[in-house]
Amino acid sequence: MSIENIHENIYQRLMDIRKDDSNFYFLPRRRNDARLKKGYWFLGNEHYVAVTFWSGSDTVNKTANISFIVVPPKSKYLNMRGGCASFIQLTARDSTKKTKFIERMVKEIPGFEHFGKGEWNKKYNSINYMKNLENFLDNDKPLIDSFIINRGFK
Repeated sequence: MSIENIHENIYQRLMDIRKDDSNFYFLPRRRNDARLKKGYWFLGNEHYVAVTFWSGSDTVNKTANISFIVVPPKSKYLNMRGGCASFIQLTARDSTKKTKFIERMVKEIPGFEHFGKGEWNKKYNSINYMKNLENFLDNDKPLIDSFIINRGFK
């Protein structure tokens, strides 16, 4: 499975959801650059896809504060055959305020592990990234949305 196919499959699934729900929000790649021309609809490169559904970003890590990440089997970050790794990444290396907010979030939403300074990950067990995306959209995204709405970024 090529990284371009992963981008395309995720993009098509999210656009299908948006057809039924005009309030469904996700952020595609913002710059019209060489990667977009290759079909990289989301942030990332040949080694990962990072999809976000929120607007905050970590200027130090140069990623969204909250992302659904897919790593293909041939990535330099993964030694795996037959499927992709998927996880949620929370990162806030650029702000103590955001770090504290995310620390409160991971105490309330189960499954996150501290990965390093200002970063937490929640891994999915399946190697089927589309199944993991559905799991994320059905289960984890609503929890994150609720936390953000009800707790606010203070």
